[in-house]
Amino acid sequence: MAIRVQAIGEHAYSLLSEGKEAQVLGRTSRALFLEVNGEVLWLSLPGSALHRRAIIVSRLPDWPSCSLLSVSKHFLKNERDALRWEARVWRDPHILGCASISPTFLRKVRSLMTPVFSLISQELDKNWVSDFQEAVYEGELFPVLERGLGMGPGLTPLADDVIGGALFALSNINTRIGAINQAFWRKAREHTTTLSFCLLSDFSQGYGPAPLYYFAQAIFSGAERNVQFWASKILELGHTTGTGLLFGALSIWSAQAEKGEKHGGSERAD
Repeated sequence: MAIRVQAIGEHAYSLLSEGKEAQVLGRTSRALFLEVNGEVLWLSLPGSALHRRAIIVSRLPDWPSCSLLSVSKHFLKNERDALRWEARVWRDPHILGCASISPTFLRKVRSLMTPVFSLISQELDKNWVSDFQEAVYEGELFPVLERGLGMGPGLTPLADDVIGGALFALSNINTRIGAINQAFWRKAREHTTTLSFCLLSDFSQGYGPAPLYYFAQAIFSGAERNVQFWASKILELGHTTGTGLLFGALSIWSAQAEKGEKHGGSERAD
């Protein structure tokens, strides 16, 4: 039975080229995960966040785990269900931010998030959380990120979500992070899931779910109402994913803003 595709991310679209095979990795109540040539993409239901790896569908197909699917032109199918995509291709905004973020504004945003962030210290090793918060100011960040890989609960481990938020934030303040050493990526492959590895790679290049882009835009423009709206949308991502992403991203942006303030950077009026 054909299933209607409402939107497809540009990376998912490029992965599903004719002649390839996809394997079902598993599913949750709202998503079904596939692997294609070592890359992960997912099908999710209407109302889910847009993402370069996401395919938004009218219903989830009845494909069992480990089953193989064939890709033909505009079709992904097995003997039970078929997807046909003639929907719009969603392309990432790929925002570049700026280094001059208002520290006063960010302190206000972080204070609003304090109740949410209590989950981080409850679910993760407190020493690692403390070391992470210190490292965002001291500059020795990547050794701490390596130690966190694969730590915590969730389909994508919670510490990976924090790391992903940090990588996304770094990529959006014109900070060069292309030279992340290969040891980090080797350890990521060994210590976390295929899905989490793919997402960390995306975050390091400035890619993420749509609400995270719009949250970043609101942070850079100082639009408090928009910050609160998009933060609430991020917190809907997974069980703990949104909390980790917000904590990681705001930690980096706050450190950047406060460093700029110390060095006499001009602060935008709130």
